[in-house]
Amino acid sequence: MLTVEARIDRVNEKFSQGFPSKAAVKDALGDLSWAYDSLKDTLGEACLAVKNDDLYWALPMFLHHWRHSERFLNALPETEPTVRLVEQLVDLRNAVKNAPVTPKGTPKTTREAEVTRAVRSLMETRKASYERGLKLAEIFGGLHVTANVHLVTNHFGTQFLRAFYYLNGELTAVNVIIAIAEKLEAQNP
Repeated sequence: MLTVEARIDRVNEKFSQGFPSKAAVKDALGDLSWAYDSLKDTLGEACLAVKNDDLYWALPMFLHHWRHSERFLNALPETEPTVRLVEQLVDLRNAVKNAPVTPKGTPKTTREAEVTRAVRSLMETRKASYERGLKLAEIFGGLHVTANVHLVTNHFGTQFLRAFYYLNGELTAVNVIIAIAEKLEAQNP
């Protein structure tokens, strides 16, 4: 089981790297909730040790309900380190909650972008929305590459190319074909 400090460090690391999805934000908030649960138990035990039932029952169940720093510090000054950690959790929670979600997609290489641009221009030249067996040997340095390409429009109206590339009749990923072409180019300058 992770300690409170380990959970805080984990959230700080995730926060500094940025959140690629809402699920990552939710995971970070979950870590903060677990840390708060541990600190809440510590504060609850301190309240019961001095028989302060009012303060015990005033402990918020969840981190986002925390508003009692001064009340705890006045009634139980020995809980100051724990209360300061809870305040740190509250600040970190607000920062995580307000952090932007920046998806990290797989960036296209410049060569992939060139291939896509070339195929798109071929499709526009032919005024076709679907092309079967499109020969792309000149794009890939003489390799026997063909593609089944069609122009797709999604429900938002965005148009993009969907292509299935074949090297010597075998379905092959475009990045593999590019790697082979670049290797051949390097061997035969």
